[in-house]
Amino acid sequence: MIDHPIDRLFPEERTEPLEDVRALATAGSSPTELTLLGKAGQEVPVSIVVTETRHDDRQFFTVTVRDAADRHERESELQETGAVLEKTFEHSNDGIVVFDPENDEITECNPRLCELLDYSCAELLSLEPTDIFPYEPSRFQELTTRDLEQRSGWTDELDCETREGKRVPMEVSASPIEIDGRHHVLANVRDVSERKEYEEQLAALGEASRELLLAETETDVAEIAVELTGAVLDRSLTTIWTANDHALRPLAVSERVASLADDATGAMDPIRAGTVEMDVFERGESRLVEEYDTVSNAAHPRMPLETRLLVPLDDYGLLGVGSTTDDIDSSLQELVSVLASTVQIAFDTLAAEQTVDDRSTAMDAATDGIGIADEHGTFNYVNDSLAALYGYDSPEQLVGTSWNRLYPDDEVERFESDVLSIVSERDGWRGDAVGLRADGSTVPQELSLAPLADGGSICIVRDISEAKAQERQLESLTEVSRELIPADSRAEIAQIGTEAVDNVLGFEVGCVRLFDSDTNQLERVAMTDGADALLESRTAYDLEATLAGRAFRDERTLANTATVTESDDPSVFENPSFHVPIGSDGVLTVVVRSHEEFDDRDVHLAEMLSMSMATAISRAERRRLLQAQKRELHQQHDQLETMVRINSLFKKTGEQLIKTTTRSELERTICDRLAQSEHYRSAWIGDVEGTGDHIIASVGSGVEDGYLETVNKLPLSSVANGTVARAIETGTVQIIRQYQQTGNEQSGTDDEFPEDVETIAAIPLLYGDHLFGILVVNSVREAVFNNKAAEVLESFGKMTGFAINAIRNRSMLVSDTVVELEFTMSDPSVFYSRVTADLDCRFRFERSVPIAEGRVINDHTVEGAEPDTVLEAAKGFDGIEDARAVAERDDRFVPQSVAPQSTVQLALEAGATLRSAQAANGKGTIVFEAPQTANVRDIVNTVESAFSNVELVAKRERERTVLSAEEFRESTAESLTEKQRAALESAYFAGYYDWPREITAEELAESMGISSSTLHQHLRKGIWSLLSAFLDSQ
Repeated sequence: MIDHPIDRLFPEERTEPLEDVRALATAGSSPTELTLLGKAGQEVPVSIVVTETRHDDRQFFTVTVRDAADRHERESELQETGAVLEKTFEHSNDGIVVFDPENDEITECNPRLCELLDYSCAELLSLEPTDIFPYEPSRFQELTTRDLEQRSGWTDELDCETREGKRVPMEVSASPIEIDGRHHVLANVRDVSERKEYEEQLAALGEASRELLLAETETDVAEIAVELTGAVLDRSLTTIWTANDHALRPLAVSERVASLADDATGAMDPIRAGTVEMDVFERGESRLVEEYDTVSNAAHPRMPLETRLLVPLDDYGLLGVGSTTDDIDSSLQELVSVLASTVQIAFDTLAAEQTVDDRSTAMDAATDGIGIADEHGTFNYVNDSLAALYGYDSPEQLVGTSWNRLYPDDEVERFESDVLSIVSERDGWRGDAVGLRADGSTVPQELSLAPLADGGSICIVRDISEAKAQERQLESLTEVSRELIPADSRAEIAQIGTEAVDNVLGFEVGCVRLFDSDTNQLERVAMTDGADALLESRTAYDLEATLAGRAFRDERTLANTATVTESDDPSVFENPSFHVPIGSDGVLTVVVRSHEEFDDRDVHLAEMLSMSMATAISRAERRRLLQAQKRELHQQHDQLETMVRINSLFKKTGEQLIKTTTRSELERTICDRLAQSEHYRSAWIGDVEGTGDHIIASVGSGVEDGYLETVNKLPLSSVANGTVARAIETGTVQIIRQYQQTGNEQSGTDDEFPEDVETIAAIPLLYGDHLFGILVVNSVREAVFNNKAAEVLESFGKMTGFAINAIRNRSMLVSDTVVELEFTMSDPSVFYSRVTADLDCRFRFERSVPIAEGRVINDHTVEGAEPDTVLEAAKGFDGIEDARAVAERDDRFVPQSVAPQSTVQLALEAGATLRSAQAANGKGTIVFEAPQTANVRDIVNTVESAFSNVELVAKRERERTVLSAEEFRESTAESLTEKQRAALESAYFAGYYDWPREITAEELAESMGISSSTLHQHLRKGIWSLLSAFLDSQ
């Protein structure tokens, strides 16, 4: 409840609770029935007594509250039923009397009333009501009449007289009742002698509280409180302890406690941790310790105490009231609590006064200027700082003068028109102002004004001259940061930074070093004019390069606080300096000259500048990368469009190639279409001579007159800057670019200097590993030769090689006359030559079948040697991966070998076909067939490059018999019996060879009227005849 308003204890209908309390105090000390509100909002009937005290012209009220709920319940029960009345009479702790006001006679009374007044029941029934309430008969009559008229009860205090004539204060609660149809009054009578005594003691404590509140020290407060417990509460064993050094030490004790201390009872010993007294203090809750002499952790066990009341005094200490008996009842506990509360208030008052004294001392010692003016604006207090701020020697020069002498006229006008009204309306004002010194100069200041209760005001003034200068410096630094935003180069950023060292930070000598990744060093990029001048006069001085390097490596600011040493001797120079890393890009160095100083704030500003520079460098780099990305994206977009067009070009060119029937027509088509497109300026195709030293350019488009003749005369290494030679050597597309810058270099930026680029690509025309020639294209557009385009050119080269090979094969297939070339060779590195020489046998080539990964299966017929001997020789022979015998006859067998290449492939690469191949006695004979249009020299060169000791022994032209498809079918049909043909045709047309099969072998045999085994025999022999006819024809 402490520090909360009393309003929340009263119902809402009582709109001015404090006025009600004040009225009750004025009415006197009689109890008053009220209904208050509990914590949960429930109604609580109470009886209260209010007394008044004053201190320092302030009014205080002491309110004593008793719970009246029990009495109200009893009165209600008496009104509701008369049956309970008799039991209440017999057992009630209060006296009860029923009287008839009309006849002025007592009709009933209970034993307790008889006991209170020392009458017998019969004696009381013979008396009139005013006989037992004789002291205020008119008031008693008024209350009784009102009870009957208003039919409502009342509670009041009336004095009764006992049989012996003793006056006893009673609390009377009366209610109207009906008995036998007649109006009676039922009254509860309670002896309030003890309560009156309590209230008198409470009032006495209230009166004494003035003395407590006037005490000047805590000791005085404690001693007065101890005296009050003896004089008012009649308690002689009282002690007040104060908290000090983790213990409670006696601050004031009663005389009896002091006398007990002399008797070695330890009554004055400090209270330590672990005792019941210290536990009460730490918990902050009052406690009545009973049977104190038996408590194991009592602080003073030797004191002759039966009970001890312990009341915490907040953080100040502890109040203890002891007794040698158990007579500390609840009323005494309440009175002691009231006293303890008053002691706490007194302690708080002393602390507040001390705080005021401390604040006054602090105001005198404050570095801010403080002044107090009365309601007329005249200073009655000025501290030393305020006088010094305005240039006065002492505060006395300002005390008694008006505040407006400290400000220029325009500021005085502003205060009077704008500021002073705000101070009174809003309880204060704070802002910037300009003060006027005693010498007439001005000083920028931060001013705070607050009103005082007496109409005066207090002002707090702070000199912000340095802050304003720092603010301007920060604004300039911010402007530098804005200037750095558009900077595009590291050099420009460094120059702006060094200018800021001079113009913003105020140091003459500064430089920026940036890290050069090429030299792996910090290079000076920009310097202040002062640094230039210093280096001119002291050429050996390096502007603290060592410290700058260390600051860069350690990524932290380093400062050299050396004593300034400057001399006319150039070799004698040492100055303080500090070095601030510019992110990971470099270091800002500042050298402090003899007339300059630096502190932590200067270093901090330099760090802010370095941070802005690092951000600017990062921003410029990002901007450069972004521009590069934009250029790259633009190039990629152009390249994509170009690739789409190039793909379309080569697709259409490829479609055109299908229609060509000769190689010359194919080559002319390629050159014309490429040269006529928007992408290429010229195109030509050349054949490589057998020696490999020259190229024969036979067709071209877009080339100058005589260009092809010139190419034919040049060595390969000189054709197209060597790209043709490299293409022949590597078998891959080779591209070379030649740049030539045009335009006037003095005219502007790099974007204004266009570059002419001539790009040449040499594209091998390959079929497998066989090189047919080189396609050379020329363009002035670089995008047509990017990586993707190179892949397209390579694919086109392979497609062209395929087309050339197809034309050659077609020519060979449809030609009626062929050229037959017979070669002999004796190459020991060839397996067949070696084996026939070693084993004296004969090899005849049968067929070659390609399989996975470019390998082939070769079948030969061997005569004159055992299979095991031949197969054993094949093991480990270079060029033979695997060998086995697949068929054996009486005098010969067929070995099948797996090899990475075969003579069939060699013939195809040379533009021919293998007619036959055989070997005996280490010498082989190979016969190739080629169309009449074939280049015999190329074929010979191909064979000579494949074998050693090879010789062309014959070249013959002969007519080639070409079997038509119809003739082949007729000859094949003749090899079948009628039953075999019938079985094959029935199986084929019935879906026996479909997947999945449309008919089973059993169903097919049944439909033909033969057995299943007979059907399988016919099918197997028929299929063998077909395969023999087809394969033997090859």
